[in-house]
Order: sequence, then C-alpha cells, then structure tokens
Amino acid sequence: IDRQTPRNLTEDARRADRLQAAAAMDAITFAPAQATDSQYVVTVFVDPECGYCRRFHSQIADYNARGLAVRYLAWPRSGPDTASWKKTVSVWCAKDRAAALTAAMLGQTVPTASCASAVAAEYDLGVKFGVHGTPTMILPDGSLSAGYLPPAQLAAKLAALAAETPASPSKEVAAR
Repeated sequence: IDRQTPRNLTEDARRADRLQAAAAMDAITFAPAQATDSQYVVTVFVDPECGYCRRFHSQIADYNARGLAVRYLAWPRSGPDTASWKKTVSVWCAKDRAAALTAAMLGQTVPTASCASAVAAEYDLGVKFGVHGTPTMILPDGSLSAGYLPPAQLAAKLAALAAETPASPSKEVAAR
C-alpha cells in the first residue's frame, strides 16, 4: 500500500498483468463499425451455455453503439471434457468464429470442429484470475467485474471509471 495516495500497488500490478495477459489471448471481438467509435475495450469470459452470457451477447449491437469493443474469451463453466467445453472448442475452431459464437449464444447447433484452439489457455487464465462464473469482465483499468450488466449500466460504469482513472491502461495495451 502506498500510504501517501492510499493505493494498493499490488492490485495495480495485478490489473496491468490482467490486461497484458488478456490482450495476448485469441479473443473473438465485436467492435463498433468504425474503430474511432470505440471508447472502451472490455474483455468478457463467456460460456455459450450461460444464460446471462446469452443475454449479454443478444445486446452486442447496443454495447458497440455505446462505444464498447467486446473481446470474448472462452470460459466453459463446467470445465474440460464436458458438452459445454466441446461446444466452446467448436466455436473457437469455426472458420467464422463470430458467427459461430452468435449461433451458440442463440442456442443453435454449431458444427462440431476441433483444432489447436485457445480454449484451454483462456480457461486457465480465467482460473488464474479467480473467475468463478460467467460473464466475468476485465474492465479497461484491469479490474474484474462479475456478472451481467445491461449496456447502459456498463457504459455508465466505464465512464465513471474513466473519470477516476487519469490514464486508461487498456488503450495502451490494446494499441500493442
């Protein structure tokens, strides 16, 4: 703890580590149509079998319209060698991963596929970060936010966070 600024320096380092590690993952990204419209980048651990993940994704156009670029990382809650895991691998191995994720989130069948996907690495990263459920978000400052937030609430939370934080580390990490 820095006593002069009452900041938790360990948590600051963890936040930076989260952003860097998440940026290195093979995410499926849904961003505003114009890159210049993206104000914030949020990374979300998702499971295609999760009801709140499905609700989140059903509103992806609204999140994007509010300037949020959403990067999805795989986190099948039931763990390895389960139906959810296999569905997630099929999504991450699809030729059009964004379309496959949308289909999975709509409860549609995704053609079975296998490849050297990033699902295991992303799942392990979530475990390392202490993810216990989905959706769990890594916010632009590197902090974690568990649970679903509607587009307006998430945009307001990010605007408040940006007002508190002088420089957003996610823009620096995202630019790399």
